[in-house]
Amino acid sequence: MSLRLIAAAVALAVGFSGPVPAAAADINWTMGSLVGANDDGTKMLEEYAKRVADRTKGRVNIRVVPVTNLNFLPADALRLMKQRAMPAMHIYPTMMARDEPRLTAFVPHGGLLRQEDNLKIADLQYDLSKGIYKEWGIEVVTRTGFALDPDTLLFVVSKNPMRTIDDLKKIKLRHGEPIGLAAWKSLGVSAQSSPPFSELYLALRTGVVDATTLSAQYIRSTSLFEVTKYLTPVMNITNAAPNIIGIHESEWAKVPEDIKKILRDVGDEMYVESIAAWRLHKGETEAVKWLASEGKMQALPALPEDELRQIANALIQAWLNRCKELGNQVIEQCSQIAAHVKN
Repeated sequence: MSLRLIAAAVALAVGFSGPVPAAAADINWTMGSLVGANDDGTKMLEEYAKRVADRTKGRVNIRVVPVTNLNFLPADALRLMKQRAMPAMHIYPTMMARDEPRLTAFVPHGGLLRQEDNLKIADLQYDLSKGIYKEWGIEVVTRTGFALDPDTLLFVVSKNPMRTIDDLKKIKLRHGEPIGLAAWKSLGVSAQSSPPFSELYLALRTGVVDATTLSAQYIRSTSLFEVTKYLTPVMNITNAAPNIIGIHESEWAKVPEDIKKILRDVGDEMYVESIAAWRLHKGETEAVKWLASEGKMQALPALPEDELRQIANALIQAWLNRCKELGNQVIEQCSQIAAHVKN
């Protein structure tokens, strides 16, 4: 799509995105969200926009618009920013593989044996991401934390009990991430990326696959408990990915210093709150409890610790192999991060 058409689409969407404030703000931005209107990520951005408006006494008005509403893909985020079609964007690095592989060269889910190790790499990964975003003409305003009510574990959700890696070797496992696939295969597990997520329920029901890896809240929300029976913790989710709110450098240059401080202070405040929520993982705990009662599933203990270590180290090795494929600059980035990973 041409820049002119992109700009026209964005302008049209912004025109219908909500009422104009009674008093005109000094700064009016549209901020793209890469997920749907009801997703926690979009709700988090809306909360950020509200706090900024309150803190600036209405001087800043941020309108949050899911890019899918404009017929764009989440993967288009960097292009939309580079072409200045949208002044601000919330970016998930994991969705940027097409245009910027370096943003996907951070520790994958399952690569950390201990959940608290997220805090050992979070600041470093964030700092490294800033240099990459800068090359795209994006000023990083703030990181956006570990989610509103995050999951911390990936479970194998299966028809038969999975208690060891040997059990996993006897089934067909669906896993959606390429690095995870490589790790499972290195351990002798028959893993595959198909079917697509939209067809997973039917695939589990009909035996196309025997199990999949998913977080507790998604197992519940997608009703996979209806076609499976057991859940077994196998990986720690890596919550330290540098998800950021980015603003085009030309827009950032127009912002008064006192407003810049507020934009960053609100982001820092919400980041600290997100870590507190991550430590509590209330939603995950409630989802597991519900699945084990109302969902009629059986929650099994985690795999033995030595096997969890094998899985984590297999993921780190698969990740480092992927870094090598991306070239010397990425190898250096990954090596800096890997020095802080002690499984």
